[in-house]
Parts: sequence; C-alpha cells; structure tokens
Amino acid sequence: IDLIEQSGGLVAACVFLIELTFLPGREVLEGYDVHSLIHY
Repeated sequence: IDLIEQSGGLVAACVFLIELTFLPGREVLEGYDVHSLIHY
C-alpha cells in the first residue's frame, strides 16, 4: 500500500481470499476498504 501511494496511485480496496481473524490485519489496514471471502 505504501509503495502504491508513494508512486501517486490510489488504493481503491484491499481484497483477500482468506482473513485470519485472530491476527490484527483489519486493524492495520484501518482506513481502507477491506473485503475477504473466508474468515478463520
């Protein structure tokens, strides 16, 4: 995400196949639109 924004790009959303809910991934990506299909 940092590399995309540094080069002038815009992050529209973050999409993942699997989200491991016991990890703080969603909190790290706070402020971005996050989608995942499977939650473990």
